[in-house]
Amino acid sequence: FISLMLIKRDQRQIKTTKFLRRETLHFSARVITTNIINGSAIGFSMALISAWFEIRYGVSASKIGLIFTISYLTTALGSFLAGRIHISRDKAVYFGSLTRVLQGALLIAMAASPYFILGSAIYIVRTVVAGFGTPIRNVVNIQGVKDEDLGTASSIQGAPSRIMQSTSGIAGYLMDYYPPLPVEI
Repeated sequence: FISLMLIKRDQRQIKTTKFLRRETLHFSARVITTNIINGSAIGFSMALISAWFEIRYGVSASKIGLIFTISYLTTALGSFLAGRIHISRDKAVYFGSLTRVLQGALLIAMAASPYFILGSAIYIVRTVVAGFGTPIRNVVNIQGVKDEDLGTASSIQGAPSRIMQSTSGIAGYLMDYYPPLPVEI
């Protein structure tokens, strides 16, 4: 909250529409579609990764919880690092995509890991990459938005992703009936 008070704008943009300009709405629709897909995948993966750690390595819930706690801290570290590096708008799409590809590759490496410590370390590195990529993708998401629509567009673009991440509960429920079902979906 305090950091928001330090932000200063040169001047307030005059809003010419009640909701969003047509161009912004079309651009935001594409971002929302992507966010729905990615949010659902993140939600499903949370339940699957927890179950995977337990089944693959036979570790307790407290160890899995510790890994997730560390991963949340390292996600913040990745976001902090992304804020310290200047990336041009032209390169933002490249780096945003690169971080997604790296996250997938690290998940594959994690799945191939024979040891809990190694799998956990790979997962934690993956969360640093995820934290680094999120602010960069947010820059890409607002590139097609006019200044007067920035507040509304950023809100409606982010909401579907957060809502769809709640699919972790659905994934857990489906795993009770047939464990591979969330993977098949």
